[in-house]
Amino acid sequence: MTDIKPLMEVLLEYRNHYDAGVSDYSVTELIEHPQIVLLKKRYNEIIKNKPIDPERESDAFSGTGLHRLFWEYLKNNIEYIAEERITTRICNRIISGEPDIFHVPTETLYDLKHTKAYTKVFSDMFKWEQQLNMYALLFKLVKNIDVKKLIIIGWWRDFDKRLCKDNIKYPRQKIEEIELNLWDYEEQVDFVNFRVSMMKSLESVPDHKLPECSASDRWERPESWTIYRLYPNGKKYKKASRVLSSEFEACKWAITNMVKKKYKIEHRIGSRERCENWCEVSDYCHQYQEYKNGKK
Repeated sequence: MTDIKPLMEVLLEYRNHYDAGVSDYSVTELIEHPQIVLLKKRYNEIIKNKPIDPERESDAFSGTGLHRLFWEYLKNNIEYIAEERITTRICNRIISGEPDIFHVPTETLYDLKHTKAYTKVFSDMFKWEQQLNMYALLFKLVKNIDVKKLIIIGWWRDFDKRLCKDNIKYPRQKIEEIELNLWDYEEQVDFVNFRVSMMKSLESVPDHKLPECSASDRWERPESWTIYRLYPNGKKYKKASRVLSSEFEACKWAITNMVKKKYKIEHRIGSRERCENWCEVSDYCHQYQEYKNGKK
């Protein structure tokens, strides 16, 4: 916990003034795993009254600040619809979304992502595609506006130009456009109906019977055994020779492939990064508590 008083005051105001509008589900909730969404709703008052963790809040706060600047400088420009919340009823639930920027002349929907550069490397962007297609559907249903193009504005906050050479998926520049697939209207409707219906069907399900998060939802790093070749002085090579999923496989590979060579096997304990450090409902999650007790 930091003792920087003005920072804590600002983060507290940011938390208290966040407004998702009057809705049962937001678009961002509909693309999230149901267990996380429903536990947040059930324990919302407890979560809101927890002490603020600046490390956890800072990324969302800085991203909101950037969105606010875009809105401030575009709000009076008649060519743009910026940060306007759209609400409608689907499957007897109120659904809302707040698309970042819609450029009227080109009928292009933009979404600003202020995130780490490696998000682009490791993500298949499908959740972003789902999100923007749902926004496009809201424009059609509520405003009778046809969206013709979906664009992500990737603003990579830790961009390092030197890493471009090592990975073809790494961003080429700090700020870039990424065009996403625009679904047809029927596909958008089917997807939203499916997600809302699924959430509805789970609303009365007890915590311990909610569908469990997948490994990707948990940002899981599996347990592994890493083999390093050693220099004559005992120092290990910088690059690992092999990474395997069991100690037996690691020993077998090293004995077979490291004949007359010195080597070292390092055990890397598995982790669930999101559950352990970033998920707001991990304290109330039956799945994570079972995992944590088993780990102990």
